[in-house]
Amino acid sequence: MKKIKNLLALIILIIGLGLILYPTISNYINSSKHHKAIIQYKEDIKKIDSTEYNKILDDVRKYNELLYNSNIKLDEYKTGKDLKYTELLNINSTGIMGYIEIPKIKIVLPIYHGTSEEVLQKGVGHLEGSSIPIGGENTHSIISGHRGLPSSKLFTDINKLKIGDTFTIKVLNETLTYKVDQIKTVEPDEVGLLTIEKGKDYCTLVTCTPYGINTHRLLIRGHRIETPENENNTELIDKLEKENNYILIITCILISLLVISLLILKILKKKKV
Repeated sequence: MKKIKNLLALIILIIGLGLILYPTISNYINSSKHHKAIIQYKEDIKKIDSTEYNKILDDVRKYNELLYNSNIKLDEYKTGKDLKYTELLNINSTGIMGYIEIPKIKIVLPIYHGTSEEVLQKGVGHLEGSSIPIGGENTHSIISGHRGLPSSKLFTDINKLKIGDTFTIKVLNETLTYKVDQIKTVEPDEVGLLTIEKGKDYCTLVTCTPYGINTHRLLIRGHRIETPENENNTELIDKLEKENNYILIITCILISLLVISLLILKILKKKKV
């Protein structure tokens, strides 16, 4: 009977420890996946020659220009199949068109075509019907992401962004920096703030709000600014990889200390007996 009680106590302890550590370990695993996908994307870019590179950019610019001239509203937009949307910026056939860096909340995430649930479980998505994020006049890109997933942070902390903060979109070898100038909470079907404005270069980050309730949408818009010279030389992804490794090491140490403590307690009990 005593052995059964000890076994049950050990099982409960393991389950409790698993529940406590799950978010940390799961987020580490998913962050590593995000970073590996981005690193592979960057490697694939290096293989593109200048002629192909310019054609890729030219095709996207034509797509964005066509979107602007069509005057189609987001809530009226159906599909970009005729425009071969999924083929644009899909240089390695993974669906990644680039990646976003938000230094203030320490995230680097791949941007995928579309906003299907499959996409939003593994990264953030570009809203089809909005401008593809390569910048330029008459563009407004919409990047959407989940909050509150137990397995990955994604856009969980973007509510911490304030007016004046910046985020960066990196597509091919282009670095686009946006400065937050508007933060709004709207109903899910309100798309008026997501329209393309003449002469403007906008990017809006979208997620559900309030946290855990998700009845509304949080819109954080940035306007394009000049990218600081040192921005192109700093890689947030490298810093985050180091931090993730430290977290993993500390987690492993804590688990080891707990296991050792349990073994010591067990040995001491046996000696008393």
